[in-house]
Amino acid sequence: MTKEQLLKKWDEAIDELITLLSDSKIGEKTVSVPWSKEPVLAVDMLWGLDSHEILHQGWNLALMDHLNIERFAELKAMWG
Repeated sequence: MTKEQLLKKWDEAIDELITLLSDSKIGEKTVSVPWSKEPVLAVDMLWGLDSHEILHQGWNLALMDHLNIERFAELKAMWG
């Protein structure tokens, strides 16, 4: 895919996510996930993914600091 096609897909995914999260019954929706035999609340799954991503960024920052690698602009803007 071209960069433009990928950006269009990204925008479509964001719009779909906003629509799903705007549902008044989002707190009741469940989803199937590979780490649980039972469905979990969609909101809990999203918070879990967010926490997991923060963990990865923390490890990356720690390694970069340990190796004296300068943080790129996006990391500086987010984490200092």
